[in-house]
Amino acid sequence: MYADLYSKRGIEVEADEGMIRPVRPNEIEDLSALIRNTLLISNSMDYDMLVIRNLSRQYAQKNVADMALRREMFIHRQGGRITGTVSLKDDTIFAFFVAPDRQRSGIGSRLLSFVEERARGAGMSRLKVGASLTAKDFYEAHGYSSVRKEGDESYGDVFYM
Repeated sequence: MYADLYSKRGIEVEADEGMIRPVRPNEIEDLSALIRNTLLISNSMDYDMLVIRNLSRQYAQKNVADMALRREMFIHRQGGRITGTVSLKDDTIFAFFVAPDRQRSGIGSRLLSFVEERARGAGMSRLKVGASLTAKDFYEAHGYSSVRKEGDESYGDVFYM
């Protein structure tokens, strides 16, 4: 189902369901917009607007560009647009978002499988993630278990898995 394609920053995976590959510098603006839109639409069901605003600031274009330099940051592209993203640094998953209109379509599962496979290839047997309340059920459905919950009024609850 997947065909490996090689790029300067790593392996690209292409399938009928879209393509997963490293984000490119010219895609940072669109990626930031995807993340901020997802926070506003999907996460606002579980968090108040103060939390959404604070999280949204963390994913401003400049901050996303900085993140892409410090982590492996991947995107899922389908139909000429970015439809999802996930980042990996060492044994931790970061910045995992799927466009609201594409959630529950399998993109999140494909992105998670992709980073899990990369981690296995790097010799890791476990991954960690700080999941939002919005994403907690998704991770649990994929075998992750919450080990602790932390949070505050500014950034909301996070479930460490």
